[in-house]
Amino acid sequence: MTTTTRSRKRPAISASYSRTRGEDEWLTVDEVCRIVKIGRRTFERYLSRGTGPRIRRLPGNGLIRIRRDWLDEWMEEGTA
Repeated sequence: MTTTTRSRKRPAISASYSRTRGEDEWLTVDEVCRIVKIGRRTFERYLSRGTGPRIRRLPGNGLIRIRRDWLDEWMEEGTA
């Protein structure tokens, strides 16, 4: 009897983000940086200056999440 082991690979997140995921999707800071093609420090600078997209901090650990439609609005304003 032979046991086979399958390696699990995570699906790659493409840089060309698909809008089919829905506008109410919550994105992480890393996902936003990848979509907008900016560094995390640049994103943090936008937030500190008050020129970044709307954000929501998760209760407890304070991680930041950004709704996809908030990101789209911010990008359309030309701030990014």
